[in-house]
Amino acid sequence: MSARPDVAQAAGNLSRSLATLANTSADYVRVQLDRADDAIATEGHRQLWMMLSAAALLLWLSVSVVFAGLAIVIACPEPYRVTAAAAVAAAFLALAATAAFVLLRKWRERPMALDWIAQVTTLIAGCRRLLR
Repeated sequence: MSARPDVAQAAGNLSRSLATLANTSADYVRVQLDRADDAIATEGHRQLWMMLSAAALLLWLSVSVVFAGLAIVIACPEPYRVTAAAAVAAAFLALAATAAFVLLRKWRERPMALDWIAQVTTLIAGCRRLLR
């Protein structure tokens, strides 16, 4: 008769352990999904900044070319107009250089989504090795 309570207690302990394991697994999956969501959002923001920087680069380069052309046209009559137009063109070229710098910096950033995918792939490979 003393064996039955031990079996019931062991079954209860096993049930509690399995419930704890299920909760831990669910929490782990939830955290991984949150990390994936954050990585996807970060990658989206990076790509948005790249597109905006490229658009700004195009805009400022085109405007600076217009002002550089204006500086050449105005060069004949009066030297002060040339200096002003050249300064405006230089300012737009500086803005274009800034946009190009931001674009280059964002281009070189390593996407976080790829880090998460690499971790998941490693985790799956590890699970497969353990199951063999």
